[in-house]
Order: sequence, then C-alpha cells, then structure tokens
Amino acid sequence: MEVPLIPALSLPPFDYTPLQPREIRLLRLEQGEFPYLTVSYEVAHLDKNPDFIALSYCWGDPTPTFRILLAGSLFGVTESLHQFLRRAIELGYSNSRLWIDAICIDQNNIQERGHQVKLMKEVYSNAQLVVIWLGEEAENSDMAFELIKAVQPLLATDRPPRSEAILQESQVTEPGSMQWQALGKLFWRPWFSRLWIIQEVVLSRHAEMLAGSRSCQWDVATSFADGVNQHDLYRCIMSHEELAAIQTATRSYVGPGWQTLRTTSITRKDLAQGITRKAGITLYNYGNQKATDPRDKIFGILGLVNADQRLTMEPNYSIHVEEVYTEATKEISSTENTLTLIMDLAGIGWYRALNQLPSWTPDFSVAPQQRPLQLDNNRSASGSSKLQLLFGTDNTLQIKGLLIDAVSRIGPLYEDSTFPTLSFWHWYLQTTRDFWKRGENDESFWKALCGFSPCSQEGKDTIDNFEGYWEQYCSATPGWNERTRTSRREIPGFNVDKAKSFTLRILTISRRMCLTSSGRLGFTPERSQCGDIIAIAFGERYPFVIRPLAGMAGHPRRYHLVGVCKIEGLMDGEATEMGLSTTNIVLV
Repeated sequence: MEVPLIPALSLPPFDYTPLQPREIRLLRLEQGEFPYLTVSYEVAHLDKNPDFIALSYCWGDPTPTFRILLAGSLFGVTESLHQFLRRAIELGYSNSRLWIDAICIDQNNIQERGHQVKLMKEVYSNAQLVVIWLGEEAENSDMAFELIKAVQPLLATDRPPRSEAILQESQVTEPGSMQWQALGKLFWRPWFSRLWIIQEVVLSRHAEMLAGSRSCQWDVATSFADGVNQHDLYRCIMSHEELAAIQTATRSYVGPGWQTLRTTSITRKDLAQGITRKAGITLYNYGNQKATDPRDKIFGILGLVNADQRLTMEPNYSIHVEEVYTEATKEISSTENTLTLIMDLAGIGWYRALNQLPSWTPDFSVAPQQRPLQLDNNRSASGSSKLQLLFGTDNTLQIKGLLIDAVSRIGPLYEDSTFPTLSFWHWYLQTTRDFWKRGENDESFWKALCGFSPCSQEGKDTIDNFEGYWEQYCSATPGWNERTRTSRREIPGFNVDKAKSFTLRILTISRRMCLTSSGRLGFTPERSQCGDIIAIAFGERYPFVIRPLAGMAGHPRRYHLVGVCKIEGLMDGEATEMGLSTTNIVLV
C-alpha cells in the first residue's frame, strides 16, 4: 500500500551526521509498522571493502511525496524510490545493505554532495550488485523480459546477418507481435535516458534490471541488443502498419534503450581492454543523456574517462553551470591538444539554451543537434600545420589560422526528421539546383551531396537503392540531362554501390548548403548568415565559420564562432598553399 506524505508532528525530521573522507552511508530495510516503511543506516569506509547493493534508478519528479522512517526520524522520498523500497522488501533485499544516492547523500549539503559524487565511481564498481529499477510492471513489461531471455541465446550464436532462421526458431518473435511491441515500450522508460546510469552500469561488476517483480541480467540484455543490431531485427518492434510506412526501424525510432544498451556494452569492453576513452568524445557520445542538474553533464562522465585522460576538475556544485562548461572545454582542448570538441559542438550556429556562454564553449545542457563532422579522421583542412591556441583570462580563445572566404548565399533548412525518400530528394535538389552551374560544375555538386569525399562507409543503408532514387528523380524532372545523371561515375573513388542515402541526411541535419564569394559550394551551420567568414585553424581537420563583431579601438578584431563547416576545395590543405597571411583569430 502506497502511503502519501502526511503530517506526523510527533516525529522529528532526519538530521544528517557529517561524513569523514571516503565514508559512505549504507541502508537496511525493515518491515516497519503501518503507515511507514522503516530504514536504518550505518556508516562504512570504502577502504574496508564493505558488502552492499547499489541502486540505479530514475528519480522522476524530485518532490518527496512519500515518507519513510529513517533512523527513527521522518524522511521524504519520491514515488519512484518508495515503489522500489516496497519491492525490495518483497524480493528479499532487506537482507543486504543498500546504497541509494537520494538517501545516502545529504542532497542539501553542496560540499558533501560534491565529495560523494567523486566517490561514485568506486561505489558502483565495488558494489556486489547494481539493481536497475525501471519502475513497476506496466505495458506488458513481463513479456519484454521473457522475450529477451528467449531470443538472446539464438542471437548469441554464429549466424549470417539478417538471419531469418532466428525468427523461425522462436515462438515469440513475429515482427510487430505483442512481445516485440512490449520490448519497444520498455526501452522508452525514462531510466534509459539518464546520464548517471551510464557510469552506474558501465562500472558495475554485475547488474540486473528490475520492473516490478520481474528481473533480467544486464549482460543478457546487452548481448540481446548486440544480436538485434547484428541481425538487423529492429523492424520486429514495429507493427505491420508501421513497417509498411517506414520499411526499416532505427535505434532512434524504437527508443533510447537500444542506444544505451549498445553504448554501455561498447564502453564496458573498452575499459576492460584498456582502450583510451577521452573526455571529448565521451561527452559527445552521451550528449543525448539527460541530467536534472546541468552541471552533471560534465561531472557524470568523469568516471568513464581513462586515468591518464581524466580531467583535473572535480565535482563542485557551488559554481555556475557556465563556469563548469567553460573550464571543462579549456581543459579538454588543452590536454587533448585539439579543437575538435569546440568545433563540433560549440558555436552560435546551433541552438543554445545558455546564452551567457562564450561562443567557443559548447552548451552541454542541450543534446547535440548535428552529427559531428570531426569523426572523419581522414580530413586535414590545415595541412601539416600545428595547433596554436591560447585561452585568455577574459574568456577569449585565440587561435592562429587563415581567413579564406565569406558566405554569399545560404540555402534552405530541411526540418523533416524522417529518413530520405523520393520526396526528400525532390525537395533537396529543387531547392539547391541553382547553387551549381549545370554542365560546368556538376562534379562539385555530386561531391557536395556526398560530403566532398568518397561516400561514407559508416552505418547501414536506410534505403536499399541509393542510385534508384536519383534515377527516379532525374527521369521525372525535365532538364536533368544525361551527363548530370552519369557524372558521378566519373568522380575518382566514387562508388555508387557504397553511396549511402543516409550521408545526404546527416549532412543536412541542422545544416544549410551555401555558396561562398569565390564560388565554393559547402554546408554551414543552420544559423549561418551571408557575410559570415570561412576560416581555418592551424592543426585542425575542418574549416569553420565565424562572425565578425564590432571592433574595439586598440584591440584585435573579435569574432563569434558559428560552427564547423564543409567547403569544396578547402578540405585537404589547399588553403595553406594560397599564400594567405597568418591571422590571430580571437573568439569570444
């Protein structure tokens, strides 16, 4: 029986006793008397390797709507946590000590909170078990767990990709069945979107998911997800009607749970094998995860970074989020000796919720809206030059580079989030056809569509026949002559069979096609403007867009960073051979 928050004037509120360094509080559950669940606690020292179970869960509404008795005093807890505590008694967890952040950490003590967050890596890596509380049973979650356990052994065997035998051998795997739809709903639960859960699961010795009274081992679930990915079985989650409309499912379509299972599986393997996990790419990989406190977008990944790459900054909840983001960006860029993080995620060319940030500092509180171009390591727009950067005390960033060109025309923004279809091609080519001169520059146009490089090898083709869509469009559109249709075959290194339709989509997400003053074709951030300048920083792989600010007497000209871009003829070091003067580019 759920007991809502009610007055109880005869009992005092709980008062925390300060902890010493490396101490944690551990809980024990008792049946208690109506109407309150009773919890006792003890203090343990991590250096003495105490036995305990750690809880990973989603707080939900942080308002304490239920009360428990903690060491004889009243203590408010959320509905989600109260549900777990009730279930924990039923399932026998009262025989074990528990670590639960909302109770074991004094959330109102900023100093203690920061100190305990520093210990969370050790807490979750030393726990005997990490219990993942997904909430009560709902929307056939029991069927979802049964499906994972039934199908995982079939997916773990050596089979060819897209093996139809997997579907035939299982009694519960018909595409669009109730079991698969239950799984899809399970993976939309809020827990999978939280940032902190990444560290909590990746660092665990053993973990199990719990929904109501049903459980499933985390390693079984990640193995299942790996198999679904290998055999391309995302389509099973959708109904027949959805399959007819979309043809192919994707992880983003079927819920954040798939991505969480896959990325945590990869990260666990990397850490076990000693593979370097840098802070910059870790921040991007988990940028879509949510945190109640925006500062945790930085603090929540510190435990996932290799010791030799770890940031020196420590969790400190007494400083503003803008300072946390700015200092993290400075340290990552300096220690990794790269502007990759800045160029891919920062800039006023993208939506930003924190307008007081320097333009060169990413707003980590907002999920990345664009695919990072810098993941392509084969580019070197600055040739063999070396990075030279200097952070000023006034939150400026000075880099040496070249000012090359300016944006003269900007194309429209494609805002539909669906995957490319013939209608997408029709829209895109119609709105950009005047950016190129037919018969003279068609090779540049095709290179632009394919990212100014042989088509990407990444990902899986979301449309089986890339060339077919192009041919259908050309056949239905007067004026697109034979040379236009066949010119792509004349581009060295261009392989139609490898031309991925998703390449066009990732280029255009939050980006616009542009034309520069010198006639170069490219893609710039969605909020680029005519008059923005195309520049290159020494030591970096991609050009970027900057916007001049009004000059100040006696000071070098300053700029806002707009964002990274792709520009024809500037992707492979050509700018360093133009004889341009080196410039100190000051970003604010």
